[in-house]
Amino acid sequence: MEQAKRLYAGKLPTALNSHTRIEAEMWDLLIGPDNHLLGGFFKLWKDEGKLGPSFILIFQQKVTKNYDRIANLIYERTKGKDFSRK
Repeated sequence: MEQAKRLYAGKLPTALNSHTRIEAEMWDLLIGPDNHLLGGFFKLWKDEGKLGPSFILIFQQKVTKNYDRIANLIYERTKGKDFSRK
């Protein structure tokens, strides 16, 4: 959850509710350089210098699927709330 804490720096409440904690953990999985999603992709790209198109497509599908999971969780958490500025 360390990467997510840096991503949310100053934006996370000190006492995280269950949805926010899950979101932070999901972001950590998505962006962590030791994981096999976006952070891992960038790390591998940096280390290898070049990645093949089929490899990129596989990562794209995995990242998209997991990002959608985060977006759905956020949507469910915020459904029905009014965020318009008055």
